[in-house]
Amino acid sequence: MFELRAEPRPVDGHDRLLDAAPGYDGTLVTLWTTDAGAALLTARTESPGGASFPLTRAEEPVSARVVIFGPGPRGVVPIHDLTIAFPSVRLLPDGAVLVVGHRCRWSASGPEHNAMVVLPDGTVECTGVLGDGIEDVAVSPSGAIWVSFFDEGVFGNFGWGGGGPEPVGHPGIVRFDRALCPVWSFDGPGMADCYAFTLAGDTAWACYYTDFPIVRIADGRTTLWRNDEIAGAKALAVSGDRVALYGGYSGERERLAIGRVAGDRYVVERVERVPLPGSGRLALFGLGAELHAVVGGSWYVASPFG
Repeated sequence: MFELRAEPRPVDGHDRLLDAAPGYDGTLVTLWTTDAGAALLTARTESPGGASFPLTRAEEPVSARVVIFGPGPRGVVPIHDLTIAFPSVRLLPDGAVLVVGHRCRWSASGPEHNAMVVLPDGTVECTGVLGDGIEDVAVSPSGAIWVSFFDEGVFGNFGWGGGGPEPVGHPGIVRFDRALCPVWSFDGPGMADCYAFTLAGDTAWACYYTDFPIVRIADGRTTLWRNDEIAGAKALAVSGDRVALYGGYSGERERLAIGRVAGDRYVVERVERVPLPGSGRLALFGLGAELHAVVGGSWYVASPFG
């Protein structure tokens, strides 16, 4: 089912692929740096007890390039001084890019800025705080920035919660504007960890722990459907009232479930195994009615609804 769409290639001596994600407009947005840059941006520290924690900032600025493919190269955005560790990139409607770090510390001096908007010429338009424990980031065609969080972002770590301020990600899903200010938060039943998130235009869909309901957020209104059959999905795709859930816990990594939302629940119509191409998965996403996988630097797309 997964078909090769493109094989992104590095530019300008930046040959280490750090991140790749589909854009709302059918492109693939990729982030590249050098070997030395990758080492700085993915560094970790180890506690005396042996636990390993990601650094939230690079020890020194790193040169990077954002390359947009669709499927061939469409544009390059230079980033001259990147210090946000473990970064992801997303495309904004005017060709600017959003750079987000998935971890963010809070201290007595305030929170780290773990996001920035970079214009096509490399100018940094603004920086901001999107919170710690980020699971996924998506940008809608209107430019809304949606952020989902895993459990540490919901309950707190790295100075958030437990005596510090309430985590930015406490609701589980937060929408931000172009200035990186929060403008909406999830208002449904308690979310402990947002496992899967996607956008269909400006409508958001999610599936979250603990009970894995299917959630639709449209025009600020939240609708939930019970999901009694499929737990642990890592990506979802939607087409009308049909919902595809892909992935799961051990042994269900390549499970595809397709069903419909009807009444108050998600009704599964069929379940099958759909192998991921290659090995060493870098990223897996749902976007609208498609599933996207970046494996070993190659971009694959599947249409689960036929």
